[in-house]
Amino acid sequence: GVGSKKVLDVHISEVKEKYKLKNITGINFRDKVTGWKEYSFTLEYSTLISGRKRRVSYNKGTQPFMSGFLQNLYLRPSCYACPAKSGKSNSDLTLGDYWKISSLYPELDDDMGVSSVCCNTTKGRDILSQLGIQLYHTTYEDLCKRNSSIIRACKEPKKRSVFFAQKGRTFKRVIAKLCKPSLTVRTKITLKRLLDLRKKKVKK
Repeated sequence: GVGSKKVLDVHISEVKEKYKLKNITGINFRDKVTGWKEYSFTLEYSTLISGRKRRVSYNKGTQPFMSGFLQNLYLRPSCYACPAKSGKSNSDLTLGDYWKISSLYPELDDDMGVSSVCCNTTKGRDILSQLGIQLYHTTYEDLCKRNSSIIRACKEPKKRSVFFAQKGRTFKRVIAKLCKPSLTVRTKITLKRLLDLRKKKVKK
């Protein structure tokens, strides 16, 4: 889905005030400098005096805007009833993320992310064949199992209306209140990170 521009603007204003920033020159929602699984939200800005470019980065698990976005809290209304699912967009190609690629092609999991490309028409297939990029074939069923967003729109969270009704609180405080993961979820996240660290050590 696509996050609310209005919500992003509010968050950026708070970040600019906190860090005394003036000129935001770029935003990377999924900066892979720390890898794809633990990507970061990065702001690039230039100082007024020297013009030098600098960066402010947050891990996705601690970044307020991403916390709400990943829980579908403030997507645009159309995203909750997207009419373009299951190849109904009338496009020649459909691009997406191939989540959990390691369960199908572990040799491709370099922690930099893998894209999926669905050819919806003959024209799309012809265009793809002319790009000269490395391709791996997979079935539509396997792809949908790992990225259900291809066929289903996300559900509108019950907390969405509560979020937009909040007044007088900072964005960060509202997100901390509404998006705090349950103990079960926090435990699963911790265990997964420990297992990932163990796998990396074994590979070395």
